[in-house]
Amino acid sequence: MGNSLRVTKYHSYNIEGNLISSGLEWTSYFDVGVKVSIEDYILVENEYIDFIISLCELFSVEYLTISELEIFDEDESFENHDLVTMLELPLVVRDVLRESKWCKLISDDLEIHFGYDFYMYVVFSESYDFIKSKINTSLNVEVFKSPYV
Repeated sequence: MGNSLRVTKYHSYNIEGNLISSGLEWTSYFDVGVKVSIEDYILVENEYIDFIISLCELFSVEYLTISELEIFDEDESFENHDLVTMLELPLVVRDVLRESKWCKLISDDLEIHFGYDFYMYVVFSESYDFIKSKINTSLNVEVFKSPYV
């Protein structure tokens, strides 16, 4: 797997071409009730989940393996090396986006890496155009090397 994408909810760039967010932009689940309503937060969270599920469907991935798991709360519903089915996937992704866990999700054909502030990275073997032509999303999807490789 040699190709990588950065997936974000952000769409603004500075004059140097770097992706940016304004100081008013929410960047965390902990901004719910302060900078974002729970309803608007869930809409974006669902976009990330839908994008990952679409990737799995595209690559015929039936499950992903949890790798490098870090747990930040007392919930231990998933463990390192657990296989995550497509039915369980939304639960794991929500936990990661809500900062109660961190992990990579991996398969033979696909890896999902989570960064800070709603940055997500996808590592895969197909071309970028293959993915872009098959998945419709409002998220910003661009060629970018994952810092977690």
